[in-house]
Amino acid sequence: ARLAVAERILFGQLTPSYIAAHGHKFQVKDLALVLNAYAKVELRNKAVFRALSERCREQAPRMDGQAISVIANAHARLLIVDEPLFKQLAWQLRLCSRTCTLQAVSNLIHAYAKFGFTDELLPEAGWKGGHTVSITDGVFDCLLGELPRLRSQMTAQSLCVITHAAARANQHKRQPELPGMLADLALSVGLSGFAGSQLSMLSVAFAELSPLLLAKQSEDGEANSVVRLWEALADETARRNEELNATDAANCAVAFAASHCPSSTLKNLRLLQ
Repeated sequence: ARLAVAERILFGQLTPSYIAAHGHKFQVKDLALVLNAYAKVELRNKAVFRALSERCREQAPRMDGQAISVIANAHARLLIVDEPLFKQLAWQLRLCSRTCTLQAVSNLIHAYAKFGFTDELLPEAGWKGGHTVSITDGVFDCLLGELPRLRSQMTAQSLCVITHAAARANQHKRQPELPGMLADLALSVGLSGFAGSQLSMLSVAFAELSPLLLAKQSEDGEANSVVRLWEALADETARRNEELNATDAANCAVAFAASHCPSSTLKNLRLLQ
């Protein structure tokens, strides 16, 4: 209990005072460490984040993908909205996206989808041939392009986060090929390695991204990956239905029903017994 009180004093009083006096001296590493520390102890001190916002924007041209990921993730975890900062970070990503690890990509996509910034990025050369896109869409365009490079490193958790964020941000409406690409990644990872909660999360996301009925009606080769994924999800969910908790089972049932799976498939899942 004493440690908890000491931490609150440090993060709630001493650190803000120090930042107010010396924040202008902080370098990229300092900014990432301080903001990440607040996120880890779940202390939503808006004064600290506000005090460091301008310094973060000043240092953005010196940031790599990892630093941007840490800073964006700290804001997302504590629900601290700073659109000017996120716009600056998004613009920097066009130069350093290849420095992003798989974890950085999934964290960034999750953070930008969570806030859903709609302000426009400047239509300058170097981003989509000069076409104007929103902040969130621009980040998705940039980071989804890194997935082929990271394919061999893909994990169930990262894929679930990316897929859920893409559905949340309606990216499939901008990029019709996206569901097929994500389905192909899921099949390559293998659903047998997914936890029950991850099967549930993936099913719910694909119910939004590409329902089975819609995928079957498409003649696009990439849509066939979606059909194969739904079939694999049905098989894996039926095989492991006793492992699912009540929430995951209910989510899977709703996802399969919303995706217009055949009634015989729903019956075989035995999710609501």
